[in-house]
Amino acid sequence: MAQLGYKVIQRQQMYELNPGDVDGLTPEQIQAKFPQEYAKADTDPYGFRYPRAESYHDLSVRYVSISRFRSSSACSRD
Repeated sequence: MAQLGYKVIQRQQMYELNPGDVDGLTPEQIQAKFPQEYAKADTDPYGFRYPRAESYHDLSVRYVSISRFRSSSACSRD
């Protein structure tokens, strides 16, 4: 977008979901290492957090805050 003349702002809120302790693990490894958490994640995938991670709900809250930021400051070219 910068090449097109738009002002580019990097925001921490746009970072990807923090997977916490399951980062880099396959589903099979997660199930073996965290069986109770794996079962809970299966019943509540939106609200559940693995250890030291964030949930999809947490991620959506971050995205809502960035959408409000964008709404208050219209996209403009430099």
